[in-house]
Amino acid sequence: MNISITEEAVFDKTLLILVVLTSLVAMIAATVFQKKAILLGFSFTPTSISTALIYVFADIISEIYGKKQATFILVIVLISNILFSFIVYALISFPSPHNWYYQSYFDYVFKMEIWVTLIGGAAIIFSIWVNIILLTYLKKKCSFFFPRAVFSTALSELLFCFFILIGFSVFRLIEWNYLWQMVMMSYLLKLGITFIASIPSSFVVFFIKKKKGLLKENKISVNPYATG
Repeated sequence: MNISITEEAVFDKTLLILVVLTSLVAMIAATVFQKKAILLGFSFTPTSISTALIYVFADIISEIYGKKQATFILVIVLISNILFSFIVYALISFPSPHNWYYQSYFDYVFKMEIWVTLIGGAAIIFSIWVNIILLTYLKKKCSFFFPRAVFSTALSELLFCFFILIGFSVFRLIEWNYLWQMVMMSYLLKLGITFIASIPSSFVVFFIKKKKGLLKENKISVNPYATG
């Protein structure tokens, strides 16, 4: 059953605000935890989890509202993350009282390495933008959302890994052997997250399209991946 224009406008605004806020939180988390490494049988960074979620949200918005709306949200997230990084870096750099002994803790945890922040942020944003373009382009070839989401995200995340390897190697930010292992393990982890997350996101896309009357068929399909 289709919804009225007023209800649809409210629904669209609510969904877009939710996606923007959640993507922004994930992006800021990726920035804050860029120095953190986790060992669970293999080494990876928490940014692998947070950035994978941004890809999922970008897929949903691209599928429902198109490339322009998804790109606009991506720009908002980028500008907000730059402002956050600048504010944090500036405030931590201000001098502290001589009898205040906690500055080193803030420096170690929150003071981002400028090149790590710039290269990592640029790689994330550019790869997600490529993901948006691929997903919308492949829609002409395949109406099935699930394989398009997995394929476009896998290629885009591979592009992200390439930029990280090149950028970090050029500026010698991390030792090569450790960097290679970390990036590859993070990529495999993100692939797993993408595959799993694309299943519920396919259901989300299906029900949103059904609610907005965008499905080609009015009847309920048992296949949530055919959301063309």
